Amino acid sequence: MDGGGGTFSDGLRSLGRGDVIFAISFDPYTLATVQSVDFALENGGSAVVLTDSMVSPLVDRADHSLIIKNESPSFFQSAAPAMAAVEVLIALMVLDDGPQALGAIEESEKQLRRFEAYWGQPAQAKPRRKKK
Repeated sequence: MDGGGGTFSDGLRSLGRGDVIFAISFDPYTLATVQSVDFALENGGSAVVLTDSMVSPLVDRADHSLIIKNESPSFFQSAAPAMAAVEVLIALMVLDDGPQALGAIEESEKQLRRFEAYWGQPAQAKPRRKKK
């Protein structure tokens, strides 16, 4: 989710029992992320968080926490360890969901091709309306 146009909370509107929010935040922790986890829990959902420390404000709120260090010798923190962890989690979810997940990924790719989202890929044929 992003906060473009002040719409960050819109993606949470239908979150409820049986839903899981996956929140990622590193020091300094964003208020919107902490509030989102609180909202999910208040509405019967669960929270899985990926953060950098056991003292992160997300850890005590979450059902499950993944602690990923993001220290780097450069001035900026590194996003690489968190990205690697997210890629592993996605692969495990796809593996667990099997053909249904692969079908959803294929449908997503078709839509992206239709809208010519990727440079150098021809658009997929657009469906035509049937004449009455």
